[in-house]
Amino acid sequence: MIVDFMVRPLLAAALLVTPAAPAPPAQAAHTAGRVVADGAALRYSWPGVYFEGRFRGTGVGIVLNDADNDYDVAVDGVTVATLVKPGAITHRVTGLKPGAHTVRLVKRTESPWTSGAFGGFVPVAGGVILAAPPARPRQIEFIGDSYTAGYGNESATRDCTGDEVHRTTNADRSFGALAARGLGADYQLNAFSGRGMVRNYNGGEPGTSYRTYYERGSARGGR
Repeated sequence: MIVDFMVRPLLAAALLVTPAAPAPPAQAAHTAGRVVADGAALRYSWPGVYFEGRFRGTGVGIVLNDADNDYDVAVDGVTVATLVKPGAITHRVTGLKPGAHTVRLVKRTESPWTSGAFGGFVPVAGGVILAAPPARPRQIEFIGDSYTAGYGNESATRDCTGDEVHRTTNADRSFGALAARGLGADYQLNAFSGRGMVRNYNGGEPGTSYRTYYERGSARGGR
């Protein structure tokens, strides 16, 4: 009777404990750069934002909603795809050797006029998403304008259309990203082309400056 008296409250307490709900896939990834939670997704507009994850299996899915920006996808440190204005998709990388792998998604382009949304890494073909890699011990923030954003840094010519500039901008190959990788650091590129601390390029948008937007999670958005 004594044992029964002690066990029943313990069982009742166990039944009342509800396991914590798992984090949405987007929030389960390692994230570097400014993002804003938007339901189950993460929304952003600053350049160079990246997401890293781990998975076991022969492939992985990447949930995105962005019709304006370009992204690089790397698996095990090797770029396997460049997504140009992907829209609302689940991009799948398949055909990998069975086992544990890393995946990285990085926003190449600058888009202060709009935002994209990352919905997370998802398993494919019976695979499983593993715990995200930890943050790196060093964290570096780079503040600047077009140089810091990697504006047109992969262009082979000085004369480009606006679309060509967008396609040849690669924040992941900017000086800040390269320096951070050399130091084994995570990084943020809080860069806005043409915006100065006191005066903007060519006197554009008087009354505003880089400081107008710096505190915002999204470069032009209010959050």
